[in-house]
Amino acid sequence: MAAMRGIAGIVLLFGCVGEAPPEPPSPNPAPAGGTSASGSGQSNQDTQTAINATDYLTQIAMIQCQQAFNCRATYPSGSSSFDAMWSTSVQTCVAMLQAEWGVNTLESEIAKGRIEFDGSAALDCLAGVAFDACDMHWTNGIEWAESCYSVMVGKVPTGGSCESLYSCESYVCDDIEHRCQ
Repeated sequence: MAAMRGIAGIVLLFGCVGEAPPEPPSPNPAPAGGTSASGSGQSNQDTQTAINATDYLTQIAMIQCQQAFNCRATYPSGSSSFDAMWSTSVQTCVAMLQAEWGVNTLESEIAKGRIEFDGSAALDCLAGVAFDACDMHWTNGIEWAESCYSVMVGKVPTGGSCESLYSCESYVCDDIEHRCQ
């Protein structure tokens, strides 16, 4: 869990440099360079036009954890550090990510108007998530759909109150002062 506390801003997941383990996932991507990818996230977009934040975060965690476990055999640091980063099952991985992201805090910040959540963009994002084959997964990570960049938008300017980095326009919330930096 301590390793996951290092998520900063909206830095994107699954990056790997040398022998270092990949960064844990974030529920909202940072802009990244394009990569060739195959596969996609799962969504029931046929019957929905929007989704709430808790359901989005649950589904994006499921997609990220399932892909991590699908590619476990190619994890660059071996199975013991995989377990430390991703847990021992998809279900516990999802629960771990939800706890780390602070789903209840995010919902509260949305209700306070500090985060703008776009449920339609969330569905489009879920449908558009793509991955490289496992041999490149830990290097290239997720290819995010353009809509993913507008699912959660911080509305609090520098100096304003925050309980989550996603509340801030800068995506930096001081954990002690609870102010956007």
